[in-house]
Amino acid sequence: MNLAFALAVAGLAFSVARVLVTSSVGQTVMWICSSEAFPRSRRAYGKGTLPATPFREDQPRLDLENFYYAQEDEVFAAAERDGFGWSAHRPHTIIGYALGNAMNMGVTLAVYATICRETERSFSFPGSAAQWNGLTDMTDARLLARHLECAATTDAARNQAFNVVNGDVFRWSWMWTRLAN
Repeated sequence: MNLAFALAVAGLAFSVARVLVTSSVGQTVMWICSSEAFPRSRRAYGKGTLPATPFREDQPRLDLENFYYAQEDEVFAAAERDGFGWSAHRPHTIIGYALGNAMNMGVTLAVYATICRETERSFSFPGSAAQWNGLTDMTDARLLARHLECAATTDAARNQAFNVVNGDVFRWSWMWTRLAN
């Protein structure tokens, strides 16, 4: 289960609203950059109809409940009320060093591979046939960081959503043996 989804289920998703209400008292927020883990994508917790690819910033929301939608709504309302700017950044699977972030495909795969090796188990692909055969892409953590910084310091990025991916695509059916070796 995705951590953000678990928080939403636990009723903690609206802590974003509490932070925004608190900050509006002193009018201290100038810009909020959110990283949303591609909420309009095919990963929407295995529910709903798959949207058309490649994903576009102006695609409508999927017809299902999603923590990121609730987060966006709170940010949009607070920005309207308090006059600050926002930008929404939608990376695909993040890979690369990110201090204090356990939601990183590189770390996840390294831990899984190590457990398989140490327990003498097969390094089997843990996903579905659709994931194995489908095209996927990644977002380098450094690219996302540069993107967040650029948006926060560029007026033209105000109140915009951005998909952030490396641009290269692959299939796990091709990549998995390379990782295993």
